Amino acid sequence: VADARASISAAITGEQVAASGQVTGANNLPMPVYSRQYLNILRELDDRVTVTMDRKTSVISIRGVMPTRYAATDLVQTVSQKLMHRIIDYEAKKAGEQLGFIEEQYAQSRIRYEKAQRNLAEFTDRNRSLNSAVALIEKDRLQRDFDVEFAVIQQLSTELQQARAKKNQDTPVFTILEQAVVPTVRSSPRRAYILTMWALLGFAAGIARILYAHYRAHYRSARA
Repeated sequence: VADARASISAAITGEQVAASGQVTGANNLPMPVYSRQYLNILRELDDRVTVTMDRKTSVISIRGVMPTRYAATDLVQTVSQKLMHRIIDYEAKKAGEQLGFIEEQYAQSRIRYEKAQRNLAEFTDRNRSLNSAVALIEKDRLQRDFDVEFAVIQQLSTELQQARAKKNQDTPVFTILEQAVVPTVRSSPRRAYILTMWALLGFAAGIARILYAHYRAHYRSARA
């Protein structure tokens, strides 16, 4: 949600990062520096946009408040589009990172597998006519190393295929249950409510004034 608001704010101000490389973090990586206008718009959007999610149904509701009803509708539509894109990008990035990690593990395992395979083959070629116990023990050890690396690379190969399939297929699908519509009733200020409250307060004040005048007149007559 914060990323969606930042995207809208950047679109309004026409900037993403005001100064890059001037401020660095603990890892000497450049930190984004935003202008005051950008941050003010971001705070304004934070007050005007409300996003809620029902964890049981995974339904996301977006509510926008703007001075005009058409601006409120446009804000909700923009936030919903930005939010969907951000979620899709996040899931794709997460799947890509997982795929990259497995590819790295697979590459390292393949190097170890080929080394074990080569060691076993070279030892076998050098000791075709040897039947000593030491040679047999060494061959068994090399064979076990080869079997372990073969099992590992087989497992990683399966995981790699699954990760590639997940990256291509596991994309979030969104269904818009209710389109953003132009509101017909103000959310605030609620004029009818305000008028009713002021009318009740006026009525109560009038009653209090009448009772006070009656009590004062009665008090004066009693003293006379």
